[in-house]
Amino acid sequence: MLLQLLRIKNLALVEDLEWEIAPGFTAITGETGAGKSIIIGALQLLLGERGDKSLVRTGAEMCTVEAIFQGDDFAKWNARFEESGIEPCDNDLILKRSLSLSGTNRQFINGSPTTLANLKELGDDLVDLHGPHDHQSLLSPDRQLDLLDAFAAAGDTREKFAKIFRQLRALEAEHAALNTAETAREQELDLLRHQVNEITSANLSAEEEAQIEARYRLASNSRRLIEIASTVAAKLSEADDAILSQLGETQKLLRELEKLDPAMATAANTHETAVVELSEIARDLGRYAENLDLDPEQLAALEQRVSLFETLKRKYGATISEVIAFGERAAERMRKIEGRDEELQRLDSSNRSSKRE
Repeated sequence: MLLQLLRIKNLALVEDLEWEIAPGFTAITGETGAGKSIIIGALQLLLGERGDKSLVRTGAEMCTVEAIFQGDDFAKWNARFEESGIEPCDNDLILKRSLSLSGTNRQFINGSPTTLANLKELGDDLVDLHGPHDHQSLLSPDRQLDLLDAFAAAGDTREKFAKIFRQLRALEAEHAALNTAETAREQELDLLRHQVNEITSANLSAEEEAQIEARYRLASNSRRLIEIASTVAAKLSEADDAILSQLGETQKLLRELEKLDPAMATAANTHETAVVELSEIARDLGRYAENLDLDPEQLAALEQRVSLFETLKRKYGATISEVIAFGERAAERMRKIEGRDEELQRLDSSNRSSKRE
């Protein structure tokens, strides 16, 4: 990857600089104060270093730094760019950074706005700055290990070892979790047994909750339901001034009216239909009131079941489905602890196998 072009505008003492860098080794020389450090500072800004408005040249409102890198292997970076919504590279990688007196700082990769974190991550791969006071990647132990493994072509072996090491750590953690103090283990077992027994003995099903609650609402309101249904049925057909009795009188009058004026036949027929439908409603309400079950024992059983549901949900989950799932997890944990010796033996065997590999 080659740095081909560097543009600096209104940064520190530099008003406007465009520097095309030829291939090969390039050295920048000059006396102290000539501006060499400004070029390094411009690169640091492009590589994600922090910057503030004090870097803006006196008399200007904004400073910008832009660089073009050339290369032919952008596959690794293009995959990252796509995840971050950044335009991919073809042959050129363009970086740009701007700082303003108003405090608005922006950065771009290939013309796409990006975060400072993305710019820094890319800069760590692009450029190494070597100096007495710079944080250099070559001084990083992780980077040194990466370079050593790359030189030894040990990437696949390292990945295999890392996988085995992760498995070993997971087995050791599981082993430690099982190998707890005996008292704590027994206390946990007692709690798990109580939870599993409480949930299992309830004989729960996810579908039952809605059914039981609906039946309970109906049963607990049965007296009021009977009272309302009986009152409406009486007003329709049983009271002295029942509506159907009065409609019978109006029906006779409408039929007499129809004989005198056949044009009123539609009104008379509609009235008769209404009388028939109201009669059906009165009969339905009467049957409804008779069929409502007021058995106190059934109501008490429903109350007990609903109360059990609420108790279990307060302890183990917001719904009966969650309570059932909690019971299944508790039962599985209980089986593991009860089979602790066998499980410890299995983990010891797996641990030894991982260490041999």
